[in-house]
Amino acid sequence: MIIALCGYMGAGKSTVGRYLANLLYAPFVDLDEYICQQAGKSIPEIFAESGESAFRALEQKCLQELLCKYGSDCELKMPESMVAKGLEEEFETIDHEVEKISCVISVGGGTPTNPACAQMLRTQTLCFYLKASLESVQKRLWKNHAQRPLLEGKGRKELNEYVSSMIAEREPAYLACSRSIIGTEN
Repeated sequence: MIIALCGYMGAGKSTVGRYLANLLYAPFVDLDEYICQQAGKSIPEIFAESGESAFRALEQKCLQELLCKYGSDCELKMPESMVAKGLEEEFETIDHEVEKISCVISVGGGTPTNPACAQMLRTQTLCFYLKASLESVQKRLWKNHAQRPLLEGKGRKELNEYVSSMIAEREPAYLACSRSIIGTEN
């Protein structure tokens, strides 16, 4: 099973995803980082050279690749830390009692707004919507807004207005592809 995390920029998808993958002894993939690796360019470079629509097409292709790669049953390997502590019996019990998590993926803030991506998230993953308050997201994004193509060049007031309208616009897509909402305020 693939766990996917969606939500707006700054909601904590990458931070929570890494932590969750570590807890589950599963690989973690940040979709934006994967896109950059596949394209050989940063997201700002992709936006500048090809535009948002080309980025969204690449995003869909990369999500599909990841779901194909991790969608098959994966063998859960016992972590070395458990081997060192002699916990083989406990691991075997865990191994048989829970469905295997093959990967944790954090998707970009706009990924669920693409109907094809939303369908993949709904049908091929256990997707959770990570949600923080508007004020928290605005504060988090202000700290590094120059590194995000959709926020670059915006002043504080303009950024706050943009973020507010985009969250309102995108939230139905997040809710539609998610099984549950997880608060990431703290």
